[in-house]
Amino acid sequence: MEKPEVIREMFEVAGYICWFCKEKRAYGVHCSSSVSPEIDFHLELVTVNGMKYAEIEVTQEEGDADKIKAALNDFSVQLGLDPLKKDSRSWVEIISSYY
Repeated sequence: MEKPEVIREMFEVAGYICWFCKEKRAYGVHCSSSVSPEIDFHLELVTVNGMKYAEIEVTQEEGDADKIKAALNDFSVQLGLDPLKKDSRSWVEIISSYY
């Protein structure tokens, strides 16, 4: 965005207030895995307000929910991530807990 101040001013004039600030930088890739070849994943390595996270999502909209959850778990393990450390909080909750 070339002139973010224009957007900020528009929101201010309209009566909006800043509820929280989230600055996200991400590198993402769509990929598949041997853990479940029929399921595609979207993997993002992100930095939000200086905090580093990996975000993993399934890109398909239909399918067996239990099978998809298992595939997400297995894919996390394959990447060397601990599924027990999964953070299901919203970004508002995460950011608020650090400030």
